Amino acid sequence: MVGDHGTQLSGGQKQRLAIARAILKNPKILLLDEATSALDAESERTVQDALVKLMSTRTIIAVAHRLTTIKTASMIAVVQQGKIIEKGTHEEMIQDPEGAYSQLVSLQEVSKKGGVEELELRENISVSHNQTDFGLPRPINLNQTKETHENKSSTENKASKKREKVSLRRLAHLNKPEIPVLLAGSLAAAVHGIVYPVQGLLMSSTIKIFFEP
Repeated sequence: MVGDHGTQLSGGQKQRLAIARAILKNPKILLLDEATSALDAESERTVQDALVKLMSTRTIIAVAHRLTTIKTASMIAVVQQGKIIEKGTHEEMIQDPEGAYSQLVSLQEVSKKGGVEELELRENISVSHNQTDFGLPRPINLNQTKETHENKSSTENKASKKREKVSLRRLAHLNKPEIPVLLAGSLAAAVHGIVYPVQGLLMSSTIKIFFEP
């Protein structure tokens, strides 16, 4: 059950379904614009393998920011500000370390590596804090708990010191440059507040006139 207009499908499922429909139509030229943007790494690898097989029998024009999806392309064009600044295969352009394509590849590899390391670090921290090697809860370290409590209390004391009362005279002195603006705003607010009561008085006096002989 995909729901009304596919509402039960996720973004990745919709994307895979759209790619499958395009392939089943068996076009001579296949246009792909960010074909794997909503897919996870495993699904992206599966779709990419299928697209590589299709490349041998038809022309595929793909627009992509993930450079892993276009490494096997026979021709790669790097577009910057509406102009093609570099063109060639992956092997040819990667040899120039100062080229735009090489810099994009290195940047994506660094960001991907950093993301994987951060994810692994988070998993290691969560496992080391919550479980032993046998999946059992770790015993509570009383000294560590005491140190944590002391750190928390010292932090609270610092925060309470920061929340000390400030004199109104000092606040008024700090707002001294804005006094003209504050006066103009107060006057405008007063005028705006008077409009509706005055309108009510005028309407009531107008209605009263009709009942006078």
